[in-house]
Amino acid sequence: MLEALKKANDIPVPQALVQQETEGLKRQAAQQFGLGEDFDVSQLPDELFAEQAKGRVQVGLPLAEVIKRHEVAASDDEIKGKVEELAQQYQDPEQVVEYYMGNDQLKSQVQSAILEEKAIDVLLEQASVKDVEMSYQEALAAAQQQGEADEEESEEEGQEESKA
Repeated sequence: MLEALKKANDIPVPQALVQQETEGLKRQAAQQFGLGEDFDVSQLPDELFAEQAKGRVQVGLPLAEVIKRHEVAASDDEIKGKVEELAQQYQDPEQVVEYYMGNDQLKSQVQSAILEEKAIDVLLEQASVKDVEMSYQEALAAAQQQGEADEEESEEEGQEESKA
């Protein structure tokens, strides 16, 4: 669904937003690898995160518009419920819930995830699906053609970015 949204809204993305997202991904990677709060994320090369960051911005901008137009919101109860769901994978879930709910940045991240899920639900409600009958061989051929088209598109984007 998100890949289709990205393709349907092939818009130029502001480099400042891509850079901001890159920095966020670098911080997230540093946290996942336990590098500590004082780790200088500028030591991590932007190239490792740039493509993912651009993709997230390409999807995030249209989702933000859906959230705005449809007045999608996440209540405190929904946020707490999502945090409780996430906390179940930890040894002391209550402590995790308390930590998340007491940290505005973490709480905001959970809220953003909920809003994105709801925006995707809105898009799915509006999506139209077209059933096409085909044989197994035809389906394989279509999938292969789509894969080749995606590869060509990816190569073209890479060439355009190297020119910029």
